[in-house]
Amino acid sequence: MKATESNRGGKKPVIVFVGAGSRNFGPALCAKICESPALRGSQLRLVDLNANALKDAERLAVMMSGKRGANLRISSHTSLSGALPGADFVLISVAIDRINRWETDLKLSAKYGLTEPQGECGGPGGLSLTLRNVPMILRIAREVKRYSPSAVILNLCNPVPRICLAITRYTGVLAVGLCHGIFMRQHHLSKLLKRDVAVQGFGLNHFNWIYDIKWADTGKDAWKEAALAFLKGKSDPYSQELLDIFGRIVAPGGHHVTEFVHHWRGGEGGLNPRYYFSRKDMDRYRRKAVEDREKMGKCLLGQIDPFSKEGFMTFSGEGAVPFMSSFIGRSPRYRETAVNIPNRGCISNLPDGAIVEVPAVVSRGKIVGCKMGELPKGIRSLCARQIDIAELSVEAAVEGDRRKALQALAIDPIVTDLDMARRYLDDVLKAHKDVLPAFK
Repeated sequence: MKATESNRGGKKPVIVFVGAGSRNFGPALCAKICESPALRGSQLRLVDLNANALKDAERLAVMMSGKRGANLRISSHTSLSGALPGADFVLISVAIDRINRWETDLKLSAKYGLTEPQGECGGPGGLSLTLRNVPMILRIAREVKRYSPSAVILNLCNPVPRICLAITRYTGVLAVGLCHGIFMRQHHLSKLLKRDVAVQGFGLNHFNWIYDIKWADTGKDAWKEAALAFLKGKSDPYSQELLDIFGRIVAPGGHHVTEFVHHWRGGEGGLNPRYYFSRKDMDRYRRKAVEDREKMGKCLLGQIDPFSKEGFMTFSGEGAVPFMSSFIGRSPRYRETAVNIPNRGCISNLPDGAIVEVPAVVSRGKIVGCKMGELPKGIRSLCARQIDIAELSVEAAVEGDRRKALQALAIDPIVTDLDMARRYLDDVLKAHKDVLPAFK
């Protein structure tokens, strides 16, 4: 995959961050950019509809740039038209009233006994989020195509593969999805082994199947030790059972995996689950939002160092900074462990054009997905169904097509009753009708 190189090379990159007013994600990503020698002197254009949050984000970004001598040229914008011209990269991290609507989706699924522990990237909750997020982000992507068609979109929004599919199919802009999910499993395995490991896997986002594990310090094979330690662990029994059956460790973990496979629910329509998964506590998310606001305020007052662990440096940044550094040729080419891009023979037994999560080599003006061969037959079958669900969900979101949305539910392994699917969909369309204008 290539992008035009007219704006690459010696020119300082122009980075547009849409959703910069986020109290956690925005400051953390700005901190990562300020820490990068390769991105010094970049233009950083912060975009958000919330003018007050944007003002705070700009003040903090200016402070961090000064502390690290990053010499960033920072500006803030409440509209895309002023921010996008000449952009090299457009980072997107936006949501519509994320926590409240997420909680609504979980309540609706519980109403029909669907018992979704996560309810965000797959299953009925994944459909609902797709219907909301895809049209919004497509509007942004079309503005990118209008004002800066050679820019690369780095999508950080869930459901990552569905949004990347929509951008790719309906705008043609180069979109790369980034997620730290596989590193969550890598960190988990390192803790179990009390020694750092590096992992490799491929599949779908939040449904990535690890096949290779090496000791980080020596590069020698560590699969047997890691698999044994994982099977003996107590924190993720469902993923342990999947390892026993399919021979691979799935990433990132049980909560996410439950969105794509249903066996954990057991019999009796999910009323007697094989494994217990506690629901995500929305109160906890709300408390964290308050804590993030307080943290930003303390950073602006000089009471917390934004580059400390108490500040924003524990955040992964989703790999955006090394990607941008190498793509503009200011850092050497490197192999990124996981990117979400269209399948072009990367996984030979999944459809071309489907958004897959694979390692890729990033260099100046190029991102080339690695050829990973075939997924084992059983895993391929699980992934192929999710690809079909993703396509139907995206088409439903773009076209406002209730029948396609219902088909996405009808083939979803989480959904076992068609009448339930119809009623659930009606409830979703009613609950979110103010942000679903395509559905009349």
